[in-house]
Amino acid sequence: MPAKKRVRCKEWRREYDRQRVRTEEYKAGRREYARRCRQSEEGKAYMRRYRETHRDELRESKKRYVAEHQTETKARWAKYRFDHKQQIRESNRRYMAQQRSIARVRTSPDEVYRRAIAALPSGLPRFIRDDVVNSLCLAILEGEINVNDMAAQAKVYLRAYNREYDTFETVSLDKFIPGTKTTYLDALVAAE
Repeated sequence: MPAKKRVRCKEWRREYDRQRVRTEEYKAGRREYARRCRQSEEGKAYMRRYRETHRDELRESKKRYVAEHQTETKARWAKYRFDHKQQIRESNRRYMAQQRSIARVRTSPDEVYRRAIAALPSGLPRFIRDDVVNSLCLAILEGEINVNDMAAQAKVYLRAYNREYDTFETVSLDKFIPGTKTTYLDALVAAE
C-alpha cells in the first residue's frame, strides 16, 4: 500500500473516531436531557397526555415487545422474585390476612361487632360507640385494618371521632361560660 493511501486511511480513521465520540457524547446528552424532562412537571404532564392519546399504539408495542423478548422477560421476573422473596412473601401474607378479615365480616358480622364493642371503653355513650364501631367495620371491609388488630386500632378511631365531632373538647378556664359574663375559672373559685 502506498504511503499516501495509508496516511489518508489514518486520517479517515481519526475522523471516524472523532465523529463516533461526538455521536456518543450527543446521545449521552440527549439521554440526560430526556431523563430531566421526564422528571419535570411539564415532562410528566406531556407523558400523561401522550399515553392518553396513543394508548392503543403503546399497548400494541408492549405486546410486541413481550412476544419478542419472552425469555428475557421471564428471566427478569424470575430474578426479581428470587431477589425479593421475603418482601413478596410478606406482601402475600398481609393480603391473605386482609381477605380473611373481609370474609369474617361478611360471614359473621355479629362476632365482629361484639369484638369492636368490647375494644371500646364501656363508659362511652351509645351513639358514639355505634359510630366508632361502624367506622371500624368499614375500615376492615376497605382493607385498612385486620380483625385481629381491631383492639389496638379502636383507640385511633375513637380519637378520630372525638377530633371530628369535638364531643369531649378541652375547654380553657379563661373561656367565658356561654350566656354569661363569667369564666370557668371564676365559677370554680366561687363554688369553693
